[in-house]
Amino acid sequence: ANLNRELQLEREKQNINNSINGEDPPYTTNNSRSPPEAAAAEDQLQYGRKTNCFPRSVSNFSCLLLEWKNVLKEVQVGNSPSLHCVLPCITYLREQMINGEKKERGGMKFFYKRVIQLLDNMFKLEDDHIRASFLHPNYKQLRGATKTQIKSCHAYCRGLVLPDTTGDDPVISDKDVCEPPSKKSKFMLQLMDKNEIVKEPGMNEIDRYNALTVEEEYTNPLTFWQQQHIQLAYPTLYRLAKRTFAVPCSSAAVERQFSAAGQIVTQRRSNLDPSTVNNLIFLRSIENSKRQM
Repeated sequence: ANLNRELQLEREKQNINNSINGEDPPYTTNNSRSPPEAAAAEDQLQYGRKTNCFPRSVSNFSCLLLEWKNVLKEVQVGNSPSLHCVLPCITYLREQMINGEKKERGGMKFFYKRVIQLLDNMFKLEDDHIRASFLHPNYKQLRGATKTQIKSCHAYCRGLVLPDTTGDDPVISDKDVCEPPSKKSKFMLQLMDKNEIVKEPGMNEIDRYNALTVEEEYTNPLTFWQQQHIQLAYPTLYRLAKRTFAVPCSSAAVERQFSAAGQIVTQRRSNLDPSTVNNLIFLRSIENSKRQM
């Protein structure tokens, strides 16, 4: 807008000088337009030249922000465990920004470079982030972590495993697990082979967990660790998973609880007992979890 105004003032000044000197205005090339209309058309042409690449820049910048939107939506929505999302999300963003830097040119290339620098400076992967990804059965390969971080994570987990003094444990199968019978069992499910977890000699709990093949995709890691045969096969990792996944990766869920508490404790209900408020918020979180399921 300032550029158009400067062009208009410069043209008006030139027209005044031409009229004083007795010269014809520079609008005689198009006799069908009056001088003000020709000036407006020239301004519009100059504005179109300056902003020709504006829609494309906005589209490219929206593609850059879309990747961040997807990550924030995955991390902040819901109350399920999210600490394991840090390593995969940071790795995903870094790969997308590097690919965008290679494809883009001009000003957008600068933005992609700057975002990569922000990722390296602002987000520091801690041991808890690596450990949480390792305890998720679908991210245990720790793609995106350095070799030092992977070795440190495995060494920490091995240090928690107690020495086995009873020798090789027997094979743990679903027959050894005491579970109540289901109310409506399907016939074909009874004919399926039972998956057995065999503990080979010379392999500790960490090695067996690394060698475990998981075909099912778990959105919530606690679903994997709630299985009783998994708890019997990996007791140390099970206890570590309960302690690790209790930590959220962001404060979004906590902020939602504060907002809910503000709706419960109002001016008319300011004398509520703290234990009552705590119970109400706890019941509210359970109901929200049931709705999401």
